Formats: sequence, structure tokens, C-alpha cells
Amino acid sequence: MALPRHPRGGASPRQRIFKALLAGCVVGIAVVPFRLRTVGPQIGDTFAFPDAAATRRALILGPAAAAASTLVAREESAEAATSVMKPPWAGKYTDPQHPGCPREIERQGKLVSITGYDAVPGPACGESASFSDLKSMLKAAPVSEFDIKGQVKFNSDAKQEQLLIDFSSKGGPKNVLGVWDGDGIKFPDGNKWTKTK
Repeated sequence: MALPRHPRGGASPRQRIFKALLAGCVVGIAVVPFRLRTVGPQIGDTFAFPDAAATRRALILGPAAAAASTLVAREESAEAATSVMKPPWAGKYTDPQHPGCPREIERQGKLVSITGYDAVPGPACGESASFSDLKSMLKAAPVSEFDIKGQVKFNSDAKQEQLLIDFSSKGGPKNVLGVWDGDGIKFPDGNKWTKTK
């Protein structure tokens, strides 16, 4: 069937598209043997052409296999990211070594600020002690407020965030490791701050 010509005597848009497709096919036919000749197996002086069906499968499945590999890599990366444990450090805690003396952690990025009260002479502040009611703490025993600093560190082996807390302003060690333990922070001496809210 003859292709319709353009009213002005030139090639119509459909003819130009057909010619472009034909030219692409010719180039493809010319390039494939060249590629096969340069990289394909040879037996003596005679070129051994690969199976046509196998070539078509490779052309079709090659991009699909690459896409599948990329998808698997992304899923593995996402799974690794979600497996990293990021405990909810910020909040209020109780300290069994200082009964009734609250502790509160605020986090800003990798830095944490810990405020709290200790009884004087201690150790207990009284059962009714709370941040919102300082008078209740004073009734139980004189208290002193503290504000200490720490930072969040990532343990790549455990895939978990951990705390390094500076207790030196309270007369304690400088870099105390705090590890999240289910519902609170556990320290090397066995003490554990349990999160209340």
C-alpha cells in the first residue's frame, strides 16, 4: 500500500516517521553483526553467530534483570535503615538509687540535657516529689537541682544509639555509657532509669 504524500509534494509526516523507523532498523541491523564480530566467539576464521532467540531474550531480560537488582538493593538498604534502633531518650525517668527524685531528658540533635533533683543529704526525695510541685519535694527533704549534659552516639556493631553522659558536675565520672533497656536507660553499675512518660 502506497503511503500518502503531502499535499505540497513533499513527504508527509507519516512518510517521514516511516523513513526514520526504516533508517533505525538498517542501522540496528548493521551494528549488531559488528558488535558480535568484535566481541563474539570465533572458530578459526569463521564467525559463530549466537542463537537468535537467546539474543532476543538477552535484549529483553537484560534491562529487567538490572531493574530487579536495583529494587532488591533499595529494599535491603531500607531494611537496614529500619533495623537501626533509635530509643526515645527524651522524657521523664525515675532513679531507684534516688527514690522520688525525678530526672528529665531533653534532646536536640545529638546532644541531650538532663535535669533533675537529688535529696540533701538523700538519697530519697519523698514519694510525692515532682517537677511541677517543688514544695512537695522540699517537704520530703532539702533538694539540690542539677543540670548535666550528654550526647548520643551510634554503636555500629549493635546498630543502636547509646548515650554518653557527663556526671562530673555531680562528682561522678565524665563519660558514663547509657544503653536503652526496654523501658529505660541502663548504666554500667547496674542502675536503671525507668521512663515514666
